[in-house]
Amino acid sequence: MLKKLYNVSSNNFYFCLFFLFSSLCFVTILDKIPYITLLSKGALVWGLALSIVNIIKIIKRKPNLIELSLYTFLGFTLLINLIFYRSMGNLKIWLVNFIILSSVFYINLDKSHDQLDKELKILSNFIAVFTFIFSLASTIMYFANITFTFGNDIYGHDQGLYVYKNSLAIAASIGLLVSVYMLVKYRYDKTKFFHLLNVLLQIIPLVFSNGRSAYFLVIAIPFVLIFMKFKIKSFRSAMILVPCIFSIGGFALFHEKLYNFLSSRNELWYSAWLAIKENPILGVGNDSLLDKVYSMRPGVVLPGIEVGGLHNIYLQIITVNGAIALILFLIFIYFIFSFLVKNLDKSYGAYRRTGIVLLSLLVGILFVNLFESNLIYIVSFISIIFWTYLGYFVSSKFKKNH
Repeated sequence: MLKKLYNVSSNNFYFCLFFLFSSLCFVTILDKIPYITLLSKGALVWGLALSIVNIIKIIKRKPNLIELSLYTFLGFTLLINLIFYRSMGNLKIWLVNFIILSSVFYINLDKSHDQLDKELKILSNFIAVFTFIFSLASTIMYFANITFTFGNDIYGHDQGLYVYKNSLAIAASIGLLVSVYMLVKYRYDKTKFFHLLNVLLQIIPLVFSNGRSAYFLVIAIPFVLIFMKFKIKSFRSAMILVPCIFSIGGFALFHEKLYNFLSSRNELWYSAWLAIKENPILGVGNDSLLDKVYSMRPGVVLPGIEVGGLHNIYLQIITVNGAIALILFLIFIYFIFSFLVKNLDKSYGAYRRTGIVLLSLLVGILFVNLFESNLIYIVSFISIIFWTYLGYFVSSKFKKNH
């Protein structure tokens, strides 16, 4: 009995499924169920135990370059939390990062390639069913003009059964891409009609919710297709660097004129930039983020900062933990995606098609985080989905290579 319990509790698949469900509850009306928040707290406790188990496994088999870069980032951010901005609040946020990046994200070399595929299929079907139910209900409410108040929140309008309209839009776009993955991967599966229906359904709330950051998940599909089509390194580098340069340059020159287009995010970003200039190397720490950013321009309204942070995860990393931390994080991301791209370049047929869809989902979430802050620092269904799929994708490619 104890052995069976250990096998279940130390299995990353069951943990990810549980954590995913609890994080989806948090952004929907399910959050109103009494004591539902205990699920999230339980997931963090479970995740901490699983992180320790995973680290022991990694040490025994010797870490690879991706894992070394990951734990360098975690080690550095722990060090500066302990030395430069010591507080229990900062350590708790670091612990959330540690749990997400060492239990949700995990390169599993113990399971077979087929077992990894089977587990990812279950996770994908769960996401597709969940998003289908909530998008269908939200769509009906929108066209029937149904609104109601439950607790302190109003449901309906352009947010449906989600707490925020952005959550509905991003969940719909993720549900769409997950179903596309299932259609490409399992072309003759009996669930094919359901996933086709889900793709068509998710387009509706994606449009009426007007959560513009979610469109990046759709934009990621042609971006990845073009990126993978042309294997010239200079062209690929330009696809990444040119938009970054134009975006940063455009914001620097015209940030005051972008208020409506950026939904006032320009105010957040400019205030954060002023804070970064004062603390460029080590940041200000998570506990001091709000006070520091507010103090840069007293009296300026910074909408959404209390709940959504700086609405750009890369800007948030450099503001909270400094330039060194951001560089270490980007090196980690670079190692992962260069590994995946190299493997996809060598693949063909069904493996290549499904890999491109998964890569589009992951790249899309990275794009979304140009306008949201939910890869690290917080528990979010977006971060759980990203790190879960990234872990399975990398694990699958490692198993295929060995």
